[in-house]
Amino acid sequence: MDFSTTTWILIIGIPVFIGIGAFLFSRRRGPKEEPALYFRCPGCKRRLKYFARQVGHKGMCANCKEQFIFPQVAPAGRSY
Repeated sequence: MDFSTTTWILIIGIPVFIGIGAFLFSRRRGPKEEPALYFRCPGCKRRLKYFARQVGHKGMCANCKEQFIFPQVAPAGRSY
């Protein structure tokens, strides 16, 4: 049987590309889960959830529309 160059490229290339794709898929990293922080709204005292990257940024309570700045993380043993 005489295989052409194109046939050899397909015979060798397809498994190589499948292997590379499988390797890259297995190495893929998912998003890091960021721990949630909580504090009480200064207006209605509702418990609000936020993330560390939001500290110092403006926010607004969906319940009472009070505007605030997300607070720093509380020291251990202290809760809001």
